[in-house]
Amino acid sequence: MSTIQTYDRVGIAEDVSDIITNIDPTSTPFQTMIGTGKVHNTFYQWQEDDYRGVKVNAAVEGADGVATTRGTTTMRGNHTQILEETFQISDRTERVKLYGRRSETRYQSAKVAKELKRDLEHALIGRAQNAAAGDASTASFFGNVFGQDAGPSGAANMVETRAALGGEVMTEEDLLSLHQSLYLEGSNPTTLMITPLDSLSVAEFAASAGRERDFGHSKKVVNVVDLYVSPFGEVKVVLNRFLQAYIADDADVPGEQVDPTATNDPDTNPDQLGTAILFDPSMWQLVSLRPWRRTKLAKTGDAEKYQMLGEYGLKHKNYLCSGVFTGIGQAPAT
Repeated sequence: MSTIQTYDRVGIAEDVSDIITNIDPTSTPFQTMIGTGKVHNTFYQWQEDDYRGVKVNAAVEGADGVATTRGTTTMRGNHTQILEETFQISDRTERVKLYGRRSETRYQSAKVAKELKRDLEHALIGRAQNAAAGDASTASFFGNVFGQDAGPSGAANMVETRAALGGEVMTEEDLLSLHQSLYLEGSNPTTLMITPLDSLSVAEFAASAGRERDFGHSKKVVNVVDLYVSPFGEVKVVLNRFLQAYIADDADVPGEQVDPTATNDPDTNPDQLGTAILFDPSMWQLVSLRPWRRTKLAKTGDAEKYQMLGEYGLKHKNYLCSGVFTGIGQAPAT
């Protein structure tokens, strides 16, 4: 008697997992750490103030009080930016039975929500983005952490303390210098946000000459710095995969074949240089004019169309309370 085997069977059900896993990263540390607020216009303003410098303060007994000149506040401003995504689901799709989800509309809504959140993180910290008012045919943009034109006059930076590394790797001396500058301005930054690539450089801080690390009796090898203590205070080290990271021009990749007869490098694209930020999250706010919402659009056929949309902006309560690194490169080969 022959054995019935699977190879000649017809109608075997597909082995489809009921759990759908999105492997794309969805963590958005910058917008998660900072505060939130609301605004009521597409262009919003806030005022910044600071203290006068300290002085020797001693008065003669019985002296008449003399009024001093008082400084004025500085008006800051930024624009809002609309982020949206539209998707369309056929009516048939919502009627059939699907593995892993009861509703394609709900599944796509959840997926699009994560994608929009990633887009917002990129807008906040993933590149240099200048403020732009926009018009009937041009989108508006908020000035972001690395933008150059966030102020109402179009000339102010969201962050005034900047360190351009000129394509060199970030060193501990660079971090100490920026931290000292912020401390002298009266700021107390608590967070260093860096790319995963730059975390390798920060981990090397612990290997500097004269330093010892206590690993106890654990079998686990640790090579990470998640809290850095400098003379100017403690700083939590946070990775953000959305920060602009150093990417070498492909002509600089070791082992690449280059035409030896060429007088110039045929690939003229420059390296993409990285960024990092040293900041106090309490001094930043993600503000909303229109919080995220899902809207069903007009039906025009055998499908339903949905739009997910939000309108957001960014505030830095005091431009002296954060510092950024730009132009981070890679250590030269040894």
